[in-house]
Amino acid sequence: MEALLILFLIILFLFVFFWFLLLPAFIAKRRGVCGEELSTIRVLCWCSLLLGITWIIALVLSLVYQPKKWTDKEKGKTNMDLDGLEKLYNLKKKGVITQAEFEQEKKKLMGK
Repeated sequence: MEALLILFLIILFLFVFFWFLLLPAFIAKRRGVCGEELSTIRVLCWCSLLLGITWIIALVLSLVYQPKKWTDKEKGKTNMDLDGLEKLYNLKKKGVITQAEFEQEKKKLMGK
């Protein structure tokens, strides 16, 4: 019975340890970080088994990285869409393009 309790405690400790070890990766993924940035954080998490400081670096990076979907919005992509849409509308209004061409280009511009 005592051996079973010790085994349970060891398994519980390992579960908590690995969850804590990968905590920066969980945080980064939850924030929307993906691709190479997320892979970097995961590698740093696993390297912390050998060098403990890398876990702190991974934690800082998971909190600092801005996901690409956030940075794309900051570049003003929406303003570019509106400008392009206005130009398309003016072309349609002048009769340079047809309604069908306008709708087709509008879909491309809006990313649909």
